[in-house]
Amino acid sequence: QDGPMPTIVEETSPDATVKQVVEELSQQLLNQEQETGQTSS
Repeated sequence: QDGPMPTIVEETSPDATVKQVVEELSQQLLNQEQETGQTSS
């Protein structure tokens, strides 16, 4: 029964997951911009 528990916990607290996703996406975008800016290919 320990398997499905984490999913329920994550569903009950969507703010945390949303924040994580947003942070990851923003970081990826920043990294992409930096990479494209440094290496113009």
